[in-house]
Amino acid sequence: MEVGKLIASESGGEEFTTEALCRGLDAAIKLGWEGNLSAAERALRLNIGYLSGILHSWQLMDVRVLFALCSHVRLEPISVLRGWPTSSGMTIEPLQLKLSCTRKSKTKSELERDLTNILTSNPDISFYALANELGVTYLRLKSLFPELAVELRKRREMRVRKRKWRRLLGIGRALLVVKRQLAEEGRVFNKWNVHARTGILIRQDQVEERLFQWVRQRQSS
Repeated sequence: MEVGKLIASESGGEEFTTEALCRGLDAAIKLGWEGNLSAAERALRLNIGYLSGILHSWQLMDVRVLFALCSHVRLEPISVLRGWPTSSGMTIEPLQLKLSCTRKSKTKSELERDLTNILTSNPDISFYALANELGVTYLRLKSLFPELAVELRKRREMRVRKRKWRRLLGIGRALLVVKRQLAEEGRVFNKWNVHARTGILIRQDQVEERLFQWVRQRQSS
């Protein structure tokens, strides 16, 4: 572990484990941000998911982030690496009560049970969001359930197509009505008059543009 090796060189060769770091990091986040990872990341100007990656042991921690975090909550970096964060005026015992239980990787059967419950309550969830809900990495979930990854992607693509079709259908109907109204008023049928009348803004999209041109060229029935 890069952070451990770096500080070990300044601490008489003491070695630090990933498990201890995660335990100490978990406690530090609870002390500074009540366990809210997003709040901690915003305060430290980190990318979203950075701390989650470290806590799930699939991403290394930049030593600069460790020192920034410890400076923010006034903890000793060595104590965080040892798993029991301390600072002046604090004792270890009260901090131990704030620590989460040691993480345990879920088995495939446990993940199957949990993902079934999640998909039942939220069938439109994305695969990335599902991995976050289960507390595992996207790559691990994909390796365990490759067919599920494909199925959820197909569902998402189908939802996108349906939403676009419904939008196009609504635009087409509205354009036909507005074209007739503008013709009765002797006004020009163009995107500006359509937008002023309906609030519909034809996007710079090839399909929507073709739909608008078709309605404009269509002979009135």
